[in-house]
Amino acid sequence: MTTSDKYIIAFLVHEATHILQRLSLQFEFEKTYYKLIFKKKDVKYKLLKIPYIKENWISNPDGLNGEWLYKINDVYICPLFQLNDKGDHDNKFVKFDKNFEIIGDVQDIKDCKEYRNFNNYKIGQNDHPHEIFGSYFQYIVNNK
Repeated sequence: MTTSDKYIIAFLVHEATHILQRLSLQFEFEKTYYKLIFKKKDVKYKLLKIPYIKENWISNPDGLNGEWLYKINDVYICPLFQLNDKGDHDNKFVKFDKNFEIIGDVQDIKDCKEYRNFNNYKIGQNDHPHEIFGSYFQYIVNNK
């Protein structure tokens, strides 16, 4: 095994964070998401009307399921974790207006500066608030 012990511990911290998010600290994490300007709104049914999204949808119990949006000014960003033509994962996003109607096309999350700025580009797995926290704690452990 070539993976360092530090990385393994950081990965376990990431996964332990997910357990806390789903169980005893779920309410506390959700309060924090709202403070980070996330809004819980189920828009999965709207997302799945877009053929590209439906064909490349990835379900992840710790990640995106079409229920968390990030508010930027008068619009919302819905981060997506999609498969690309090679079968790799890509972070994408869709914009929603204040009435939660889709605006424009699916875009690459790296092109949404406002969304990437709030984590100072330190974590790549930022498609969902659960993953943001898991990846953030993993980053801290891995870089200490």
